[in-house]
Amino acid sequence: MNKVIGQKQGKVSFLSGRLLLCIAAGSAPLLCASSAQAKPPVATTEVWPGRRVVFLLPVQLSSNWNIDPQWGQRLLPEAESRLRRALEATGKFSVIQPYRFNPMLQRALQEKRIDQAQLDAAVDTPSLQSASGVLDKLGFALPPLIAEFRLEEVRASGTEKAPSVQVQVLGKLYELNSESAAQTKVFTSDPIRGRGTQAEQIIDATENAFRMVAAEFVRPPAEVELPRIDPPKTPEGETGAKGAATGKPGKKPTTGTTKPATTPATPATPVSPAAPTAPPSTLPPVVVGPAPQSPVNPTFNGGAINPLDRTP
Repeated sequence: MNKVIGQKQGKVSFLSGRLLLCIAAGSAPLLCASSAQAKPPVATTEVWPGRRVVFLLPVQLSSNWNIDPQWGQRLLPEAESRLRRALEATGKFSVIQPYRFNPMLQRALQEKRIDQAQLDAAVDTPSLQSASGVLDKLGFALPPLIAEFRLEEVRASGTEKAPSVQVQVLGKLYELNSESAAQTKVFTSDPIRGRGTQAEQIIDATENAFRMVAAEFVRPPAEVELPRIDPPKTPEGETGAKGAATGKPGKKPTTGTTKPATTPATPATPVSPAAPTAPPSTLPPVVVGPAPQSPVNPTFNGGAINPLDRTP
């Protein structure tokens, strides 16, 4: 008995301690429930399973850049850092940047998957061709990608007291060993208002546009219109068969057999109704023997008959 009570007290103490830990951590008790009680995640459509390696080419200014190019060049290092953050935030990209002491590239060089010339080309003159020459030798589980981004232009809006900035960016995503982009997206950021410097506002607007492009890159495929095949229309005479197939009541199907024709019956001769029968007490008595003769009427034509006038 004491052993059972001790087990119950130990169980209660364990649950109480777990509840206190949840409260101390600032979490609701439901969040600390066991994994056995957690609902399985709902499967959703994905653009691809897991993460794919993307070789990020250095961010450049577009030929349409509408402010001082030298001033814009100072924005590129921070913009590239924000771009990497936006790509990795999607959960679909593992970013590789072409710098000489990149651990992945150095390991590939040590394992002699690439040579020094290929590494120098990917770092000194990064392009689609030099990036493909390196990525093709690394042997990833999923085919790697190459990303190219450009800053297009800057737009100022708002008022003097509350100025805002918008930045338009262009993003391209290439498959390995492909000269044409698999995806090309152009987005303009939301109006960004802030108390920082002009450069900080532009960087914040650039990051906002980068996130739009990255989200569009990994958008799940849109649902397609399925070919529709309507069931054939059922004639009225086949309503019963359709009802039997769908489980709904309907008219009985008409079969090919016909019932034999029935000869109409000859009407019977009408029988006259029988005369009402008198009660037994009022019937005359039945006489057995010869019928009695009717009495002779002594009068004829109102006069008496002379017995002498009878003919013998």
